Amino acid sequence: SKKLRINKPIPKIDPEQAVQAEVAELYRQGLEFHNQGKLRQASNCYAAMLDKSPEHFGGIHMLGVVVDQMGNPALAAQLISKAISINPSDPSAHYNLGGAQKQLKQFEAALVSFNNAISLDRKYAAAHFNRGYILAVLMNLDDALLSYDKALDLNPELLDANWNKSHIF
Repeated sequence: SKKLRINKPIPKIDPEQAVQAEVAELYRQGLEFHNQGKLRQASNCYAAMLDKSPEHFGGIHMLGVVVDQMGNPALAAQLISKAISINPSDPSAHYNLGGAQKQLKQFEAALVSFNNAISLDRKYAAAHFNRGYILAVLMNLDDALLSYDKALDLNPELLDANWNKSHIF
């Protein structure tokens, strides 16, 4: 009996593509855990992907968000700042940095971050809302009211904006 010979070459796997696929899968899993509120698992996925791709904007940014949600706004601010240095044009990164700075009571820095988010996305209702909060804390009440009004114009569902406005007067 004759043996069949197949002369097809074995496809070569590009190691870089394999790493990219693994990073993408870890990021997807991290986002899924994150959306389910499984913060420890999400942070593990983001950290594992950053071991393979240390400059991955999304991984650094989302690890910062998870760390913030886990109660470490100082580390969150460091991570999100690093993400912004990689991609300064993402409004959500500036917004999340502002949130961490707000928790750290770094109000002037938070105001800059929320302003940056708004400059990148003028319709970012939550950024306008948080800008209003910071301005009220800094006793710039007229501008705080304007920010709350803008937030409500963009998203009438922001009931906290109405409540905060009512407490300025």
